[in-house]
Amino acid sequence: MFPSTSKALEIKQSELIKEICIIGFQSEMKLANKIAPKEMADFTCNCFLNQVSLGYSIDLAKETCKEKASKKFSL
Repeated sequence: MFPSTSKALEIKQSELIKEICIIGFQSEMKLANKIAPKEMADFTCNCFLNQVSLGYSIDLAKETCKEKASKKFSL
């Protein structure tokens, strides 16, 4: 069975947001002259998507997930 059109659109939007998040993450790490562990971008961006889907603002989600990732990956 295929997902409904609205569900497919929601999935596509999430994928696009995650892609943009990962690009931003990589850019910030490069500007900070840091090398992130391979899983860190996925962890941070999955956290961000989850926080936003729960209703948190973009800025709060970004800061919350940066802190969580920094602690988890010791950066």
